[in-house]
Amino acid sequence: MVQRSSDSDVRAIVLPLLMRVHQSRQGTLVIEEMGLCQGSARIDLAVISSTIHGFEIKSARDTLDRLEAQVMVYSRVLQRVTLVADQVHMPEVTKMVPRWWGLWKVSHERGRIVAKDLRQPRDNPRVDPTALVQLLWRDEVVALLHQRNILAGYRSKPREVLWSRLVENITIKELYLLVAQQLRSRPSWRLA
Repeated sequence: MVQRSSDSDVRAIVLPLLMRVHQSRQGTLVIEEMGLCQGSARIDLAVISSTIHGFEIKSARDTLDRLEAQVMVYSRVLQRVTLVADQVHMPEVTKMVPRWWGLWKVSHERGRIVAKDLRQPRDNPRVDPTALVQLLWRDEVVALLHQRNILAGYRSKPREVLWSRLVENITIKELYLLVAQQLRSRPSWRLA
């Protein structure tokens, strides 16, 4: 009988691996089910250090129906993405994800589920700064604008206006560092 991996099977090997790799890095968080683009999608696992690296899991029991939409959202926000997919999906997913995405293949070997790194992720060439700043809470955006002396006349504006103000005044490189720093400093997360 062919074994079919489930999301929880794959997560059970990926999560401890990420925790082990990143636990020694001060201030790095591993978060489960992180919402992106105002909740339009959730990445299965996110590693937040000076970058935001998302890991999407597609087990053998999953379909690829949502992958195209997920690729669009994740590619707007995340600096790096790795797709962790069961070997049954490999022929299809390699055609569906951008070349800058990393790929891990999940398979069964000697009764165990193993993940093999097939392709290292590269930096996202087209981050949407507006989608990136949408990860920030309103009070975080206000604080960042205040720190840069560009808050005057904007304090009571809606968050969409505040996000735009931030995007207009800070480079994408600096935005990534600031957003990652804010996310790491939040007191409440669904930590892995």
